[in-house]
Amino acid sequence: AQALSNLAAHLQVLARFDEASDLLLRALEARKSMMGMNHPDTLRSLLEMGTLLCNLGKMNAAEPLLRGACSGMTEVLGSSHADTFSSMEALASLLRRTGDYIEAEPLQRRVASGRDAMLGATHADSLMSRSNLGVLLLVRCEFAEAEQILESVWRSREDMLGPEHADTLESLRQLATLHRELGRYAKAEEMHRPALASTRDLLGLTHPNTLRCLDNLASLLRLMGKLEESRLLQLQAKRLREETLGSQHPDTLESCQNLAVLLRELGQHSEAEQLQNTTTQARITVLGLSHPEVLHSIDSRGVLLHAMGRHSE
Repeated sequence: AQALSNLAAHLQVLARFDEASDLLLRALEARKSMMGMNHPDTLRSLLEMGTLLCNLGKMNAAEPLLRGACSGMTEVLGSSHADTFSSMEALASLLRRTGDYIEAEPLQRRVASGRDAMLGATHADSLMSRSNLGVLLLVRCEFAEAEQILESVWRSREDMLGPEHADTLESLRQLATLHRELGRYAKAEEMHRPALASTRDLLGLTHPNTLRCLDNLASLLRLMGKLEESRLLQLQAKRLREETLGSQHPDTLESCQNLAVLLRELGQHSEAEQLQNTTTQARITVLGLSHPEVLHSIDSRGVLLHAMGRHSE
């Protein structure tokens, strides 16, 4: 079972998620059969499977697994065990992605402070937890604290891992996104372009981290009025995400939404409306009607209809 888990972890680094999923399911079933549901190794398999499902955008399937792993590890290993922190982290990340920020934030703060105390502030796991906290605060528009955290994590990773490490590049992308949200477009572009180039060279064009960089840069260029370059990058991000993640993955739908907005700004209203309608409906199905990204899509559709002169709709 451990060999299966190890191979699955390697396949995930290569973004071969379907193959990894099959291996993790086999490992989980083997451990459950041999050791029972409450054995620490079985709970680790539960965590690994839930985390992968979350990365695949299968949030409804992932949530009960991650909640089960979190509660089981807390009971079996204690609330301050390293594996318990890992399960809390995974659950907090899922809650952030499903828009449940109120439950996610105290959980993420608990993991970040617990890991700092147990491992030290510069340990890789501590930096990851603070990075995730910074991202959560960013989406909650708590910009001052988010900037302080993300800047600190980026500098620590650059000092410890070097500027071309995948974790350092992810921190650079996150910080660039924060600058974009604060309207510092020139600063954001200075960070987004090298983050994309280096991530692509390191991980390949179709890796999820590269595609996230690509989509982020396209969105920034749209805000800067560089619409043609934005269009080329946004079309590429959408196509590659559809090919690697599937048409219903939340990241793919994010690219579709960004492209719909861009088409609206280019005056291509008919094409924008078709894409906006399918994206809104898909997001409702995948994420639920109350998710912040769904509400954003509904609002964007209203803006588009207004631009088309269909005010009564």
